[in-house]
Amino acid sequence: MLGNNEQLSEKLIEKVEDLSGWILPNAAWKECEDWWHIPVLYDLRDANYKPLATPEARQVLDSGIEETIRDFASTAGFFRISRKMIDGRSMTLAQLVTLQSLLEFCNPDSEIGLLGPDSNSPVRTTTVEKILKTRNPQALFPIQK
Repeated sequence: MLGNNEQLSEKLIEKVEDLSGWILPNAAWKECEDWWHIPVLYDLRDANYKPLATPEARQVLDSGIEETIRDFASTAGFFRISRKMIDGRSMTLAQLVTLQSLLEFCNPDSEIGLLGPDSNSPVRTTTVEKILKTRNPQALFPIQK
């Protein structure tokens, strides 16, 4: 359905605040407008995107409860990027590479928040430069025990 980088943004992102969308579990980028992240998950479900085609995923999405949907998406390996914030749980190396590709032309001194693994987690702040230099995705999103 969606290849690793075939969905990378067609426009050049130069400001972190202009970046909005999902890094999918397969590390593909799915761009969307700010505040349209949840409808994108419904669209992916309707397109039978495998991580959202399970009975559990359908039940969570049908609930319409945004916090529950966000936590489910995070657990399923989705990373939401919006308003200078990256929201997710456990990042793979392929997802890190996608993130670095998206941030490549942004000001390296720009700050971006990291939120995870759930909605009660504290926000940690880092810079684009640190993300670009990171080689281990667990440095950004440590594996939760």
